[in-house]
Amino acid sequence: MQGLPYIATNPDLVCPTENGPIPDCGSIARLLHASTGREPRYIGKPNPEMVEMALKILNMQPQYTAMVGDRLYTDMEMAYRAGVTSILVLSGETTPEQLNKVERKPDFTFSSVKELHFAIKQQTSVG
Repeated sequence: MQGLPYIATNPDLVCPTENGPIPDCGSIARLLHASTGREPRYIGKPNPEMVEMALKILNMQPQYTAMVGDRLYTDMEMAYRAGVTSILVLSGETTPEQLNKVERKPDFTFSSVKELHFAIKQQTSVG
């Protein structure tokens, strides 16, 4: 196994479900790191490559693009690294208390996707 590529999709520790959180990719990667000493190359969030590829395919510019997510350490971090607008929804993993503790704040924060939808709808109906 020495020298073989070790790739993981994201460092998310838990995945929310209807029955409560379950281990996500990051938890498994930590387990493997503890037993092998190897760190994966994360190809998903917070790595900005996905956003950069989408921008290229869609022929878009970062200043006209936004990342919506519920996690500071993956979703918002990817937005920061890719130079796109960061929109945090507090209906998932991140709590208001956690948000208050971080130095870098998202560009916009909403309590839920529904509230974000309402704000977009209000903005597009004006003018």
